Amino acid sequence: MFRLRQRQPIRITTDPEHYTVTIPAEISVAWNDTAAQNASYTVDSQLNLGAKLKVSVAANNDGKMTNGATDKFLTFTVAGGEATEYPEINNAAQSATTVTIADFSGVPIAMYTGTMTYTVEYVFG
Repeated sequence: MFRLRQRQPIRITTDPEHYTVTIPAEISVAWNDTAAQNASYTVDSQLNLGAKLKVSVAANNDGKMTNGATDKFLTFTVAGGEATEYPEINNAAQSATTVTIADFSGVPIAMYTGTMTYTVEYVFG
């Protein structure tokens, strides 16, 4: 037999808080394709009440794409990379982030490589 002598709130303390931000490993752009290419990330989260995630995307080296065999380069731009806040609960929330190479002229056809930084900041509530 179990008897409760006082009425007190039951407090269960666990830390099931979690989040995952999935980013693309690679973004390929066909030669002379000046259309915006998908560079979106996906957020899944279950955070503590009041907490949020802040995610941003930026081109490294001002978007410069290089190839070691030439001093010529391509430049890409990022759209939709500004810091976006995500509240406590997200289920496959997808960003509208894209990259665009606007001009392929004046460079030899080759494989050019550039990098982007995806930044995830946890903001306590």
